[in-house]
Amino acid sequence: MKLIIKEAAQDDILSQVERYAQQGLFDIAWRFHEAVMHGIDAAQAMPSAASPRFLKNPSLHGLRT
Repeated sequence: MKLIIKEAAQDDILSQVERYAQQGLFDIAWRFHEAVMHGIDAAQAMPSAASPRFLKNPSLHGLRT
């Protein structure tokens, strides 16, 4: 199974990192970014670890949360 990170999700992640940095919360910005990257790495390593979602939209077939 392939992990797909949409452009909008990437934008949201970077936006949050920038928000923390603009507030002078550089440590939190770094830790947030590292936590997101760790989660992505974990999902790529074991994509079937999350629970499958059964949705009506066929384009979301295989989605896990």
